[in-house]
Amino acid sequence: PLGTPQDGGFTQTVAADMDSLLMGEADVPVRTHMVIGADAAHEIFIVWQTREGTIGGRAQLGFAEDGLSWTIPGLSYPVGGARIHVARVCGLASDRSWRFRVGSDNGWSEAGSFTTAPEAGVDVPVRFAVIGDTRNGPDTFASLFADIQAAGVDYAMFTGDAVAQGTSWAEWEGWFDAGGQSFMHVPMIFAPGNH
Repeated sequence: PLGTPQDGGFTQTVAADMDSLLMGEADVPVRTHMVIGADAAHEIFIVWQTREGTIGGRAQLGFAEDGLSWTIPGLSYPVGGARIHVARVCGLASDRSWRFRVGSDNGWSEAGSFTTAPEAGVDVPVRFAVIGDTRNGPDTFASLFADIQAAGVDYAMFTGDAVAQGTSWAEWEGWFDAGGQSFMHVPMIFAPGNH
C-alpha cells in the first residue's frame, strides 16, 4: 500500500512518530534527493538531511495537479553530526506526475516533483541522462545537472565517482549542494561503487 515504510537495513533508525513532540528549532530540510526503487513505476525513495536532533520527518505527496494528499512517515539515522531521513513511497500509480515536500513541524522543503515510469511493456518514451565521475568538478557537475533538469529528463543514472573520498561526509554534502534544486526534480539511479 501507498506509504508503507521499510527499513532499508540502516542501523540506529528512528521511525517517525507524528504524535510525538518534535525536537529542535526551525529546521528546513536540505540536500533533498530522490532515488528510484526496484519498481520505478510504483516506488521511489525520498532522502533529506536535517540537524541531528530533528526527528519525526515525513514526506507529503500527491498528483501534480492536486494537493499533497498523502503523508508517509520516514526513518532516520544520525551521520556526521546531521540526521538523514528516508521515506519509501510505494504503491504509486505508474506514468503519473507527482509533487512532494519533506520535513516536519520544524520546517518543510520547497516542492519537488517526479514522474513514475510507465508499466513494463508499455510503449511510452522515457528520457534519461547518464552522468558520472564528478569528484573533482563540483561546478561542472552543478552546470551539467542543471542542464539535465532543464532538458526534462525523467531520471538520471549516476555511474559513480561522485566524490574523491567516499568516507568524507563533507565531500558528500558538497556534492549534494552542487546539485542543488535539480535533485528535487530529477530522480537518480546510483551505480554501486567505492565513492
